[in-house]
Amino acid sequence: MHRSFYKIFCFCLFLFALQALLPRASHSDWIPFVSTTVGGEYDSNIYLDPERKDPDGDSAADFRTTITPTIGIRNEQEHFSFSGEYAPTVNLFMEHSDQDYISHNLGVSMEKALTQHLNFFIDESALYTEEPEQRYGDRERREHADPNARLRERTSHWDNTISTGFRYQFGPEDTVSLRYNDSRINYSSGNGEENDDSVEYGPEIELSYWFNQQHGITAHYSWRRYDYEIDNSRKTQEGGFRYHYRYSPHLTLFLNYSLEFAQEYGEKGRDYYINRCTAGFDKQFSPSWRLSMNGGFWNRSDTDSDIQELTWGGWDSSDSGFTGSLTLEYTYDRLHWTVTGEAGTMTAFNDYENRGFTEFRSISTSISYQLRERINAFASASYYHDLTPGGTEDGDDLRTETYRFSAGASYLILPWLTSAIEYQYNESSETETDDYPAGYQQHVIMLNFTARHEWL
Repeated sequence: MHRSFYKIFCFCLFLFALQALLPRASHSDWIPFVSTTVGGEYDSNIYLDPERKDPDGDSAADFRTTITPTIGIRNEQEHFSFSGEYAPTVNLFMEHSDQDYISHNLGVSMEKALTQHLNFFIDESALYTEEPEQRYGDRERREHADPNARLRERTSHWDNTISTGFRYQFGPEDTVSLRYNDSRINYSSGNGEENDDSVEYGPEIELSYWFNQQHGITAHYSWRRYDYEIDNSRKTQEGGFRYHYRYSPHLTLFLNYSLEFAQEYGEKGRDYYINRCTAGFDKQFSPSWRLSMNGGFWNRSDTDSDIQELTWGGWDSSDSGFTGSLTLEYTYDRLHWTVTGEAGTMTAFNDYENRGFTEFRSISTSISYQLRERINAFASASYYHDLTPGGTEDGDDLRTETYRFSAGASYLILPWLTSAIEYQYNESSETETDDYPAGYQQHVIMLNFTARHEWL
């Protein structure tokens, strides 16, 4: 627990250091706010266990009470903006009282104009939680003698992300930005032993330039390194560009190309290039309808033909495939509906699996509708599928599928008091290895009340 207070203390020091950069402003420019959310929920699987069991073999279902006080402050000016917020959450379980804990959620965002065209920005977020991870990579299971140990523990972990840099505008739509990103994951097992911490860091630069009203380009380059406590390091570099052509005020055509180089160190490391090329359009059909879509191909090639002999079974999936995305939006009066879809590849290094090259496809939809002046209804559904070639210890492809659905409504009881009810269904399936059951099902029903006050 001392690590939690230590990191909160460091975050407070960060706020005090940031205050030195803040401009002098009258008290009326700063708007502090407080809120409190009290909720109750039923969770059918608090461990995300395939058999819905806790470590003792009993039911993993439980009722939970949550209390979330929030304090924050914001400031919006022409050449300066700032927002900061801290929200701890007390989690109290009815049956599994040994799992009671306090999570911490902190965030700071600031942007300041240094000159007429040059801006400095910084974004910081930190989260401490003991919720179980949504998926469990086969690599992590191999690190433990008991393959069920990781799954049955509600592992505590800190996620900390910071992004800072400069943005320079040298034309009406012409900008160049330089930023540095740092993302860290630090978690421990149920007995408090630290393991598998990871850090992702590196710079990136992006340039946007329009030759005239119709023709423009966007170019970017990023460098990333991934370091781990018990695993070998990785490194990626990615560069690319997008050509824009404004055919009309409501239609823009574009062409994308990117080249990514991934390098994995160690005896079983792999080096490979990934080419991605797509073409698409962004069309505003009417004030209500908007469609953006693109499609093309990706291609992967190894830098060393002998590298396949060192991997867990080599590349068993395709060396090329389709990549693209689609976004459809409809807005009319009190209704907003969105459909998104995406397919392609990613290099998943800095997460709870660190699986590297992964093919994926996903589709999701969400809808919100204002039934009455004080009542809003909402619903969403999504499907996600990914495949990591040679991702299991036996050399088989590691496959994951996830289904999610949620629906609910919110009611404005008073100008400062809101209630909400929501149902969630989550299901995940994963490649089974060594007769180990993988995946989970979860039903969650939540009822929350939120009171908020701002000093204007």
